[in-house]
Amino acid sequence: MSIRPATRRDTEAILDIWLEASIAAHSFIDAAFWRDNIEAMRTVYLPSATTVCVYDTPQGITGFYALHKRHLAALFVAPRRQRNGTGRSLFAHALRQAGGLTLNVYAENRQACDFYLAQGCTIAARNTDPHTGRAEYIMTCAPAEG
Repeated sequence: MSIRPATRRDTEAILDIWLEASIAAHSFIDAAFWRDNIEAMRTVYLPSATTVCVYDTPQGITGFYALHKRHLAALFVAPRRQRNGTGRSLFAHALRQAGGLTLNVYAENRQACDFYLAQGCTIAARNTDPHTGRAEYIMTCAPAEG
């Protein structure tokens, strides 16, 4: 498994992971919402962020994160590859790159909330996502000292 900057050739694999994982993790949001936003991911969100992916031979790209300054805009792992350390590795890489992070996570996505809390993040505020109207947490994460 290697973590490396994403290239243009990685875009379709990243979008596939984003769509599959978004639908799987957010059963409380209609899947059509995610499908309707794939072009915005392709043309607006990914190009405006620093995107880093995990490449695992022979599976190819199995996860990615998108970082906008110190804001973790996305961190997704293909559902079939979750719970094997890929998410933790990506998160640790992003945290080192940014020197501290903020992120938004849907309050109803307990698996993601628990993941970020286990990585040392704290809930700084509660907000309503303007796109879905769902409650979300704004979390902050500081790098480990030492």
